[in-house]
Amino acid sequence: MLAQFKRFRMAIVALIAAGAVVFGIAVPANAALPDEDLGWLPVQYDAGQIYSQSTEGEARDSHGNVVHAWRSHTDNSLWISVNRSNARQVPALVDGTFAQTRAAPSVIWTDNGSGGNFRIFHTGVDGNIYQTRVQLRSDGYLPTVIPRAAQVPSTVVTSPYTGPSATALPNNSFMLAWVGASGPFAWTTYFNGGNNRWSAPSDIPGARTVDTPAIAAQISSWNQIVAVWRDIPSGQLYLSRQTYGSGYWTTPYALGGNVPRATDYSPSIALTDNGWGLVTMVNSYDDTITSIAITREGAVSSWYDEVTRSPACHTVLVVAVHALLYYVRTQANGAVDYKRAADFSSVNHG
Repeated sequence: MLAQFKRFRMAIVALIAAGAVVFGIAVPANAALPDEDLGWLPVQYDAGQIYSQSTEGEARDSHGNVVHAWRSHTDNSLWISVNRSNARQVPALVDGTFAQTRAAPSVIWTDNGSGGNFRIFHTGVDGNIYQTRVQLRSDGYLPTVIPRAAQVPSTVVTSPYTGPSATALPNNSFMLAWVGASGPFAWTTYFNGGNNRWSAPSDIPGARTVDTPAIAAQISSWNQIVAVWRDIPSGQLYLSRQTYGSGYWTTPYALGGNVPRATDYSPSIALTDNGWGLVTMVNSYDDTITSIAITREGAVSSWYDEVTRSPACHTVLVVAVHALLYYVRTQANGAVDYKRAADFSSVNHG
């Protein structure tokens, strides 16, 4: 494993030294990421494994609490479980009704100073986007009454079949990303947690997609927001970055360089707190999982195929927990499972 770490580090260091944005790492395409697990484990709550029609959403707070949210395997209802306890339906706008969605939800945690401040974003069956803010109890579990959903401003509209993507930002703030309802454009809006105001939606220049763009932020070590999306008509992944607070996106560039790959689903992205990141997608040609490693300095690896070559039939969520990264997939039968994708704890930037 140490030799694997060294090979991976040396390849990235050489990449950075070359001053390049996109190059391939000189390793086989099916090489494992550092300390990648071989086996998959079920994502569970008190009644057993989670089953869903879509990709699940999850987030953790600074106290180790974890929230899972998912669309039911049998209908359009939306469910939430905290710390793998019993599942409860997410309420809708009107008392006594429950949220309905045809797409994957997105879950984030924003630090409001007391922990346990989670937000669930989902697309309604009407194409509007809704938010449910859940403040956990002091014992780390759901409150007796889950707050009703609130509609994100009416200017934020997408297809009922494409969910939003969200990322947490400092001061209880966050950014949403979605694909436009009337055209192939990727949009974002910023919520300022200091004054509780939304910014006007703005498109990511050059981003053309019909699927949910993935978005992630890491401020303490990256000071960046990174967006990635499935381009049309090529199906390739494109990436753009924004220095936090600048409001300006870099010119998009295609991942994979001269070895492009295509996908039929939205990608996923997560950034570690020590300067690494992973962009993950499902290959069009065989539905297996592949990833590209990125760094805060702009270096980009070649493709890393998931070692078990296991298929997925939805977007594969990639989640960062400090320097660890995990895959979360939904299988054809709806079963949701996970595995460690990479451990960057011992991999530095040279």
